[in-house]
Amino acid sequence: MVPLLEKDLPSLQDKHSAQVIVVGAGPSGLQAAYDLQQAGISCLVVEAHDRLGGRIPTGPGAAHFTGAWVDHVQHPRTWSLIPSRT
Repeated sequence: MVPLLEKDLPSLQDKHSAQVIVVGAGPSGLQAAYDLQQAGISCLVVEAHDRLGGRIPTGPGAAHFTGAWVDHVQHPRTWSLIPSRT
């Protein structure tokens, strides 16, 4: 997990002068912010959580998959490729 620290946040003045607000600090939001800054456009990234990465977990032992659903009835061949959890 990458914690966000108060010192890492932009000043209030910066918050009121950004040309673009990027909602979410997941991979897409961070890439958008990077591309905007490379183009000379000021931006502010806002994130609801206390870490970067969005749905991609960060840190030791992180394992969380979202966005895709696989079950043994609907997807038996795919299910067979998943290592046993027992």
